Amino acid sequence: FKYLGSVIAANGGVEADVSHRVSEGCKVLGAVNGVVRNRGLGMNVKRVLYERVIVPTVTYGSESWGMKERERRKLNVFEMRCLRSMCGVSRLDRLRNEEVRERTGVREELADRVDKNVLRWFGHVERMDDERLLKRVVNARVDGRGARGRPRFGWIDGVKKALKDRMDVGEARERARNRNEWRRMVR
Repeated sequence: FKYLGSVIAANGGVEADVSHRVSEGCKVLGAVNGVVRNRGLGMNVKRVLYERVIVPTVTYGSESWGMKERERRKLNVFEMRCLRSMCGVSRLDRLRNEEVRERTGVREELADRVDKNVLRWFGHVERMDDERLLKRVVNARVDGRGARGRPRFGWIDGVKKALKDRMDVGEARERARNRNEWRRMVR
């Protein structure tokens, strides 16, 4: 079901929400297609339109996503479709993604932007008082045995994945207490 613009799945995963946000981004891309494909406009205007309209539409509510590789790929494929449309090239032109990124001036992948949103929210949650309900839910542990098989991929797993090259979660919890330092690290 949909709640506040986000799709909540019965299994607790984010696949449905990511797919919904990408489809919303496709609608917006279709609405501004005449502007994006206009060869008379400069790339800076197109990039600003992309950054200010399409990216926020797709990343709405992404702070709570624990993305697996499949969702990351889906976001990046959508982004390259937008960037190729801005450049006026198709996949048949066999132009590398790096070249398309260089032409458009968009350096950061959409999935990495979502990781930044997740880390920004993680820092906000870590600075909360321990009595707050959200902080208690995030830090809660369930007693007993889980179901057989691989554990579900949760939000904190997404945080660990976003932090993979930077630091571990314990160090991140300490550094997140200083808001300015955390903000610099996330950017």
